[in-house]
Amino acid sequence: MKRFGIILLLFLISLPLLIPFLRSGYFTTHDGEWAVIRLVEMHREIKDLQIPPRWAGFLNHGYGYPLFLFTYPLPYYLGEFFHLVGFGFVNSIKLVFGFSIVASAFFMFLLARRWWGVVGGLIAVFFYLYAPFRLVDLYIRGSIGESLAFVFFPLLFLLGEQVVLKKKRLDIMLFALAFGAFIITHNVFALLFAPVLSIYLIFFLLDQKKYMKQSAIALGLSVLSGLGISSYFWLPALLEQKYTALAQGILDRPEQFVSVWKLFSVFPSNEELPIFIGMVHILGFLVGLGILIKSGKYRKLLILGGLVMIMIILMLPISGVFWDYAPMYSSIDFSWRMLGPLIFILSLGIGVIGKIKARFVIIPLFFGFLQWLDLVRLVGM
Repeated sequence: MKRFGIILLLFLISLPLLIPFLRSGYFTTHDGEWAVIRLVEMHREIKDLQIPPRWAGFLNHGYGYPLFLFTYPLPYYLGEFFHLVGFGFVNSIKLVFGFSIVASAFFMFLLARRWWGVVGGLIAVFFYLYAPFRLVDLYIRGSIGESLAFVFFPLLFLLGEQVVLKKKRLDIMLFALAFGAFIITHNVFALLFAPVLSIYLIFFLLDQKKYMKQSAIALGLSVLSGLGISSYFWLPALLEQKYTALAQGILDRPEQFVSVWKLFSVFPSNEELPIFIGMVHILGFLVGLGILIKSGKYRKLLILGGLVMIMIILMLPISGVFWDYAPMYSSIDFSWRMLGPLIFILSLGIGVIGKIKARFVIIPLFFGFLQWLDLVRLVGM
């Protein structure tokens, strides 16, 4: 398929998600309006030459507080760029959300095409964009950091493979920049995704028996460089967290987990925050695992299946001990944030369906579309 045709298809797949952001004004979400306020505050801080922005002096009833010491700044840096080129604050935030949709589709396609071919890449993109949790993030929660973080899941897999295979300075630098940018895009997602990325790259590294040592050194250098690039954000936050009460009155262990019944719901309920995987994604992934078994690709079966199982367990009450005592992870408010990395792995695995005959590909796409329509009704797009 020619490059223009692929770009057109990716745009058409993304278009329904972009339409709500093309309307005038801003629809009501949990955090979307706050994103506009924070962008206004960042603009004021940069205008006052507070570089990097830290203290939001106009917020908290004029008393101020260290907003960008603890709040991920990259989505607002990107929003500030859009504002400086001429867009208003509201439209700048909407452009960041739109960019998160288009860029995540593009990088997921590049990764899934490498794994499964062009058709598999397009299928993976469809399921990646229309996962229930992504629609909830965009249109109910309005989480700008989580939405933008979806760009980095496939991008880091891609760049990690490049570092291991080629070990070139450019690849090392690009991975470091992407990893650092990911941390300041959404620090919680970065913490949740780091083990997933590590497990995959270790398996990928083990395949490079001849140059394993050199690849491991290059990969380690990339990770350390990424941590160094973003250290201006995470290091002060860690050092000064003891002076705050970040989770006081917010963190409630029993309420942070999702029940098995809710997690595996077929369609969303009419509650305020529908948190579930989506039966279409589960069934599609199981079909993908069956195809991997039949084709003898047991390593990918082990990696994808194992990661999905671990992430599902970590969202259930049975994993309470981990969230109570694991260093750094014990401060994460909701275990169901693991749905972000989970949706990425599920969608990537579903892409293998592109390897079978085209008439069977239509079936999961059709049911995926029905699920999306039901979510459209729920979120009021």
